[in-house]
Amino acid sequence: MDLQKEEMMRNYAWSYFAYHADQRMKTFNFFLVVAGFAAGGITSLLRDGGNPRWVCPLGTILTLLSLIFWKIDQRNRRLVRNGEAALKYLDALQGNPKQSGEPHVLDIFERDDFFMKRSSAFPLATGHFSYSKCLTLIFWLFAALGAFFAIGCFFVNSAPSVKP
Repeated sequence: MDLQKEEMMRNYAWSYFAYHADQRMKTFNFFLVVAGFAAGGITSLLRDGGNPRWVCPLGTILTLLSLIFWKIDQRNRRLVRNGEAALKYLDALQGNPKQSGEPHVLDIFERDDFFMKRSSAFPLATGHFSYSKCLTLIFWLFAALGAFFAIGCFFVNSAPSVKP
């Protein structure tokens, strides 16, 4: 591949990667805002003595939103990885030599993969939490919270009991 074409392909791959990585973070931020409103509504209803039966629809909405945004994040993650794969390929064309058994410092994605494989399997010690794991955990946490409130509202009596 000639130098001009490689430079054009690298710009294309980087733009693709950067766009989808940015979209992924923007989508997650939007999810946090929407989920925050739903969770805030649930909290307000419970705190201010509102009818707990209204918590069920909000909990259901929170669960459904979490699952939908999780699926959107899976798609965004695949798109980001497409950009990574293209950049790895273009980096491999450079033929940068390994340094002390590690990928060359300019082979950024390969170098990241190399060090991730060497990190601890137990992330709290010396390992890492990937964006994918963290985002998935947050989506499922909100989904479980929404399900808890959607189901839990059936076990709460909306009218206080008065004894004669």
